[in-house]
Amino acid sequence: MKIYIITIAGATCWGLIGLFIIPLYDRGFTPWDVVAIRGIFTFVILFLLMVIFYRDQLRTRLKDHLFFAGRNF
Repeated sequence: MKIYIITIAGATCWGLIGLFIIPLYDRGFTPWDVVAIRGIFTFVILFLLMVIFYRDQLRTRLKDHLFFAGRNF
């Protein structure tokens, strides 16, 4: 049952995206600006949700940061 709720929530968010995008275009933002704004807001919201509900998954080891930076030693 949980997977159906998550699927419906995701589809609802996808369907409502126009309500947030059109006003940005009306204010003079370019499509690249809108993409950046969406990415930043998504990061902030997901990060806050992880801090609240999945704090243990935010822990990393120092050697993991090399992979995050794109280096492979």
